[in-house]
Amino acid sequence: MKFNSMTSLLVKSVAALAVSASMSFAGVSGKAPIAPPPPVEEPAALFDTIGATLSTGYTTRNYFRGLWISDNTVSAALDLAVPLTEQVTWNLGALWMTNLDNDGNHFNFARVAPPGVTSFDYTRYDLYTSLDYDLGFGTLSAGYRHYFYPNSFSGTMNGAAAVIGAGGYPDFGVKDAGELSVVFGTSFVGFDWNIGYYYDFRVGGSYYETNLSYEIPVTPWMSLVPAFQLGYGNDYYSGGGNQNNATINGNGVSSGFTHMMFSLSAPIALTPTAALTPYISWISSDRTRNYLNNSSNNEIFGGVSLSVSF
Repeated sequence: MKFNSMTSLLVKSVAALAVSASMSFAGVSGKAPIAPPPPVEEPAALFDTIGATLSTGYTTRNYFRGLWISDNTVSAALDLAVPLTEQVTWNLGALWMTNLDNDGNHFNFARVAPPGVTSFDYTRYDLYTSLDYDLGFGTLSAGYRHYFYPNSFSGTMNGAAAVIGAGGYPDFGVKDAGELSVVFGTSFVGFDWNIGYYYDFRVGGSYYETNLSYEIPVTPWMSLVPAFQLGYGNDYYSGGGNQNNATINGNGVSSGFTHMMFSLSAPIALTPTAALTPYISWISSDRTRNYLNNSSNNEIFGGVSLSVSF
């Protein structure tokens, strides 16, 4: 019996020493066991996003830089932004536009169709590219855009090019045009502002435009954006530069302010990548546009656009 008691005591002492040693390693020494490194997660895709935006739009009245072109017009565009460096981005895209109303009552340049005009069609395709350079205090962009007009710049009346004026205005009958642009944009105290220069190789005319806007958050998913636009043209689709430039309303102005426009849009974030933007605009035609538009110098129109980024 005594032997067994000693054996039991020895076993208990060994067990106590083992527990003590374990506590010393895990706790008393302050050193925790080294955890294995987390598994390396493989990326689910090569890129987080393609950098593309698909957009569609509708407008009750289609104005091109102050010039009234068509009514009830729809459009679609695909844009892609490719970062080349931390400061340089390459942009490229395509746009399609056409009018829904093709009867003579929606003829451009006039409220009422000329005698004998029963149909009017307008379609436009654009291909464009640009390079943006981040200056830190703003962005400088240089680009090129090519316009394609299957129905001519001013559309077709009864299937024929809608060339305006006695003897015709050659500018309004072009089927395509190339344009070089330089634009600078920046933000300050909540405002977004840009100014751009555009040169049309086809008609040899220049156009200048500036835009100013301010975003007012309304809810986490909607904001209001008032904006202002001012344009100036120099022999830019104004009917000037030919012997018939005074045939419309007796005005032959070829250079000057084209228009000014105030807009209010309400971008609505439908999802993190989709936005619906209704808008309303007030436009005032100026010296190189009001006689060509042959419409009210002050006009209200509106529309809506839907864009999806992916």
